[in-house]
Amino acid sequence: MYMGHLLQYSIKIFSSLDLTFGSETRFYQSDHFGRVISLENVEHIVPDKHKYYNSDSNKNTYSAFIHTLYSVNDRLKLLTDIRLLSHVYSFDQDAMGAFSGYRYKLRYVFLNPRFGIMWEPADHFQLYANLSAANREPADSDIYDQSDPSAKPAIKITNSAFADPLIQDEKLVNAEIGVEYSKEFLALSLNVYRMDFRDELIPMDYRYRDDDNILKGNVPKTVHTGIEIETAYRVNRFVGIRANMSLSKNTFIEFTGDALGWGGYGTLADYSGKRIPGYPSIMMNLITNFSFNQHSLNLEMKYNGKQYIDFANTEESIIPSYTIVNLSFNMPLISGSFGSLTLDGKIFNVFDTLYETFGYNYYTDPETRIDVYWPGGTRNYFLTLTWHFLNN
Repeated sequence: MYMGHLLQYSIKIFSSLDLTFGSETRFYQSDHFGRVISLENVEHIVPDKHKYYNSDSNKNTYSAFIHTLYSVNDRLKLLTDIRLLSHVYSFDQDAMGAFSGYRYKLRYVFLNPRFGIMWEPADHFQLYANLSAANREPADSDIYDQSDPSAKPAIKITNSAFADPLIQDEKLVNAEIGVEYSKEFLALSLNVYRMDFRDELIPMDYRYRDDDNILKGNVPKTVHTGIEIETAYRVNRFVGIRANMSLSKNTFIEFTGDALGWGGYGTLADYSGKRIPGYPSIMMNLITNFSFNQHSLNLEMKYNGKQYIDFANTEESIIPSYTIVNLSFNMPLISGSFGSLTLDGKIFNVFDTLYETFGYNYYTDPETRIDVYWPGGTRNYFLTLTWHFLNN
């Protein structure tokens, strides 16, 4: 169950200052359970729809914010944002079968500011810069896998009503500058960013053990830097082209972990200076649109550079770069006073390219490493017929 509300009020102070402030609350409640559907080769009889684990969780979010926009003149604007954010999470698991019945509460409080400047030195041309701070709390599954009877919550019980999570919240300071140019048939944008993380959250498949032999979910210090370029060009009234490219460098700055992955079999290794797995350093998209008399055809090409799947950046285990092509079209079939019928079609991975989108590795013992890859979708099709009724 999910519900919430957003209250917002805007006011103009003088002719150059716009002020917006408000609050937001969100309430989320979930029931998570597993049922026995059938038993084979077992003499025991269980009741119909018997539950073998059951838990309830609630997450309440409260926030207040203030946004200001100050117009120095017609071409120069300054903006500030500040947001106070609180998450309260509670978990209650029934003790049954192999499940111990854990109960705990967690609370996160964040203060996130943002400062920005926008300048238009000439018509169709804009420069901007932003500096902001943000936080992200661990997901519920980061703290505890409630469907695994052998798992234990990554928390430390305290004397207060709230436990201390062993998976820390993520802290980010983000700086970016950019330029935009737009006219009737051409749009260009360039954005340069640097994201400094403390305690960056990493996927469950990359969890590791430190010298305290506790499964970790954070990297002490990382930096993500990059350049993003985007363009759109209307060749004529029939043909349009859009393209974007991202060049990035994602690096461990301070990170020491198990030399043999999260199995806890190895000595400690220093991964400082290594690339963060799961982040391709280059991504590109090219989309060409053809349209004529309500018919349209889109051709999309996507390129992803290579990805590492481990902290040590083992070249033999990388996910190679790949290119896939997608095609989509829209065409009217019937049109009249009674309505219209259109056909939409999509073909993903036109050339049936075999590729992987994600990977990780683990060890079953100090000598046996298992590399795991998630395959991308092979060629697949979608056709949609839509009838549009006319309103008389």
